[in-house]
Amino acid sequence: MKVAISTGAVKTLSLAEYLPSFVAAGCRLINLNLTPLYHGIVPISDISEQLSVHGMSISVLEGGWCDFFEGNHLGADTLASVDKQVEYARALNVNHLRLFFGVRENRLPDTRMADQFILRLVALADRYKDIVFLFENHGGLSNNVQFLIDTLNLSLIHI
Repeated sequence: MKVAISTGAVKTLSLAEYLPSFVAAGCRLINLNLTPLYHGIVPISDISEQLSVHGMSISVLEGGWCDFFEGNHLGADTLASVDKQVEYARALNVNHLRLFFGVRENRLPDTRMADQFILRLVALADRYKDIVFLFENHGGLSNNVQFLIDTLNLSLIHI
């Protein structure tokens, strides 16, 4: 059985501080939170080195920093953020990237807005065919079960 530990709770610590404990507990697979890398606190070379030293690998990069609900198009800030996160994923040989849908009040969107949202996700998948995107609900509308079901159904129509 493979089990990966998320580093989200320890993202303010250096990998050298917690990876030895993970290894001692028998864990060699992590879901790496990108916050320290994204904000320039730790270079990617340090991450690669620490993983190698401890014989560990990454199953999922835990990113975020995007909003697929914004405006009438996928915003430049979100595209730049996803580009950067995909760059990290590729550099670390990881093909699973967790993102957020974005935060929107818990009210179902009209058909036009829902379609735009789905088209943004489909465009993202088309742009990065080598990456599997995992979306985390993060409050508001993304916690609405009906929205998630509708998103899945609309996605299937656009694929």
